[in-house]
Amino acid sequence: PSPPAPLPGGEGSRTGGSVILHRKLVGFSDFQIRHSIHGTRRVPRLWVPTHARPIFAQIANSGTVPAMEPVPPPGRQDDPPPRLTRGRRFYVPRSRRLTCDVLHFHKQVPLCPHHRTLHLGALDSIRKACQTRISWPVLFLKAYALMAREIPVFRQSWMRFPWSSVYQHDSSVGMVAVQREYRGEPWLFWGRFQSPDTRTLVDLQIRLNGYQDQPVEKVFQRFLWLSAVPNPLRRFLWWCNMQLCGAWRARSVGTFFLSSLASKGVEIDCPPSFQTGVLSYGPIDAQGHSRVTLAYDHRLMDGMLVAQALERIEQILHGPLADELRSLHGT
Repeated sequence: PSPPAPLPGGEGSRTGGSVILHRKLVGFSDFQIRHSIHGTRRVPRLWVPTHARPIFAQIANSGTVPAMEPVPPPGRQDDPPPRLTRGRRFYVPRSRRLTCDVLHFHKQVPLCPHHRTLHLGALDSIRKACQTRISWPVLFLKAYALMAREIPVFRQSWMRFPWSSVYQHDSSVGMVAVQREYRGEPWLFWGRFQSPDTRTLVDLQIRLNGYQDQPVEKVFQRFLWLSAVPNPLRRFLWWCNMQLCGAWRARSVGTFFLSSLASKGVEIDCPPSFQTGVLSYGPIDAQGHSRVTLAYDHRLMDGMLVAQALERIEQILHGPLADELRSLHGT
């Protein structure tokens, strides 16, 4: 048969803007490009995109195949990206189970945070002059306990079983958040401090250093065991510690909680927890100011009392604790 009429510039047909490629049982050089004509559906047709029409027009007019770029060998950078594999689903790791438990019981406590900016520049200078290092968590831990000695409502806990009641502990028990690396994963533990108001700053610092440096299996053995318990039984054990006995609750989970990331330059607006008081502080700026946050159980107290408690904490930091730090200058 006579060759088809040349296509001007490789443009598409007048009927629909598409070019039809008629396929024969011969080589690629015998392919023919013709205009799309209605009624030729018996012939196998292939739609040719616009950017490839000049190449196929050259094939139809000259009968020769233009030179093609060689196919890159496997393993080159211009190969298509490998096919993405499907993800996997696995159980909640043990390192996150205790934190999930705290978040579960945190939703049952109506915590309300209050903030106060404290001037801690002078106290920081006194602290840095001590030969024995005293960290800020130890100072705030003892300051809160001394404040709770004067305001007993901060030693109270809301009990829900068998009916709603209030339990007041005879002393403060502080819980401090401690993050440790264990078996290649970050874990969040809680260090317990019994009666911080009766202990010296050096003793509190030694105990905090033990939580941070000693083997995890030794100082947090109870939390490691609890993380291996199945979820329903583990939540039940948490509930028993907090609701069956007030004294047991204070010894197990504490009367207040301290958490801070000030050493990383970060503020925590309201750390999630379920104690009556939750204390946090931010980094000290160039002017010596730090924002201190005290979140409280609104069922037990109101904001006016919390404002007085924050003011009292500042007075304790600049009063008895500053004097204790000065006594450590020569030791």
